[in-house]
Amino acid sequence: MAANIRGKIPGTEMQHDFGKIGVTKSKINSSGSFNTNGTLKKSASLVQPVEAMTDTALCQAIFGASISQPVGSTVTGTHRKWVRNDSTGKRQNWEIRSASIQLKGEALVRALGIPNNSVAIVDTDNGIIAKRMKQGPPSTFTLYYCINNITRSDSAGKANTHSTDGRKLFSGFKGIMCKAIVSDQKVSINGNNELNMNYVVDNEMRGGQTIVQTWTPISPGLQKFVVEDPHSKNNITALTPIIDKIIKGSSLTAPDMRVVEAFLQKRSGDQFQGWITKYLLKRVTIPLSVVYWMSNGGRSFESQQAPLSLQALSSSGNLGDIFTVTGDFPYLCFCIECLGISVLFREQNQIIYIRRVVG
Repeated sequence: MAANIRGKIPGTEMQHDFGKIGVTKSKINSSGSFNTNGTLKKSASLVQPVEAMTDTALCQAIFGASISQPVGSTVTGTHRKWVRNDSTGKRQNWEIRSASIQLKGEALVRALGIPNNSVAIVDTDNGIIAKRMKQGPPSTFTLYYCINNITRSDSAGKANTHSTDGRKLFSGFKGIMCKAIVSDQKVSINGNNELNMNYVVDNEMRGGQTIVQTWTPISPGLQKFVVEDPHSKNNITALTPIIDKIIKGSSLTAPDMRVVEAFLQKRSGDQFQGWITKYLLKRVTIPLSVVYWMSNGGRSFESQQAPLSLQALSSSGNLGDIFTVTGDFPYLCFCIECLGISVLFREQNQIIYIRRVVG
């Protein structure tokens, strides 16, 4: 594995998100204009310039040729055992199970080894939960689908608890029981650790429906900035006119701080979701509202349930895994390398559960 793989993830995210408009791997690697934490080289921050990899090269550096059968893994019973050291030398233990996309409902979650009462932070579903786990005979297996200020801030489309599709997803009509657990609690993120950013970012609900992100710099030389409605303001379409300013033929010009901020905004969508997956029990502490739908004489109705405390569920020994769901290769690699969290991932005709084993 490349020694500096962690430092190459921000640049790989850049080319993944904006490669189509000209922010390519070769241009990033030749520019030398960015630091690994996304700030300008001349600012008071890290001195190592960003390096980018392609999605494929990044995956190969971490897994080898196969995500479901990474280099160094061995078959143990019903799963593969994978022991690796991240680029800081920290030892990680993993279990990897894969299943065909033909499996549905409880049969699928059992094949993947996902425990009952697990919690999912969904980046992109890729048809895993909605089209597969929610099919087949009704089951008492329960999956909690967490909606919070971090997931609401991501630019990807998210499930709505009261839409027609939401009533099908958050229900016990078919397949597993999927319950939405909803939090409006403010979440503050210190980006100077695993996220490799130079800001504290507050994610706060205002007016009952709009998320406001406040980016407060940690190091001198940076400016505070605010993003209202990051779900729409942090997407590629909204940020492209800003990023486009640095693209000059076969090279990138030195970015101003607004361009740097735009890269950070886009990167935050995925990576903050990984961060909240890791720290969910510490940062979402107020009991969550529970939303799911049942049937009465052929008509659906919203079931009533007391707010759920994940901490109480955990202390009683009844909380399953906490994992994130995605089909995004750089985000997958970030979750494994930088955060060490469990990931449910779809690759072509396979669904793969990469489960972190602590201890």
